[in-house]
Amino acid sequence: WTTIETVGPGGAQSNGGWFRHQSDLLDTITATANMQLRFVASDLGDGSIVEAAVDDIDLVGLEDGVVCNPPTNYCVAAAHSESGGGAGAVVSMNGSQVVADNDFTLEVADAPSNKFGVFFYGPTQIQVTFGDGFRCVGGATQRLPLVQTDGTGFAEYGVDLPSQPNISAGSTQNFQFWFRDPMGPGGSGFNTSNGLSVPFCP
Repeated sequence: WTTIETVGPGGAQSNGGWFRHQSDLLDTITATANMQLRFVASDLGDGSIVEAAVDDIDLVGLEDGVVCNPPTNYCVAAAHSESGGGAGAVVSMNGSQVVADNDFTLEVADAPSNKFGVFFYGPTQIQVTFGDGFRCVGGATQRLPLVQTDGTGFAEYGVDLPSQPNISAGSTQNFQFWFRDPMGPGGSGFNTSNGLSVPFCP
């Protein structure tokens, strides 16, 4: 076995919540037909209690000679009324980046609970003050339908890729979640998640 990544103990991502990680396996190992991937949670040490879970695994690589790079987060997720002064809402994706699959879902976590918001996207990465947070998406933006977060601050929207302007194989679009936050720290009544850059593949 070859260790690809170690998280914790005592690190910023060793307690509470969901955290996104990505690693380039081929920087560490040579690909073979017999490769296996495993996750280990260690409970070593006195008084140590480990509760760990792994969800939403994506393996992205070479297919027919085409490199399909994984999505990446960027920009700042500002604190909101329910973040306790910590990091704000985080946008991610589930499903496939292959346009022909038409299996692409946007997700946001750690937003304020039971609030309305919209996902939107555009071609340019920016970072400018917007409400209590930052607008991370620029250029000709497209807005998706209204959704509502649940009691944990999670929301999702399944995108019909063929019907969306400017999304095609070989393009890269940047996504963000814009949400109501009437009790937010800045008093503007709204805030945003961080950004997510998604390369779409054939």
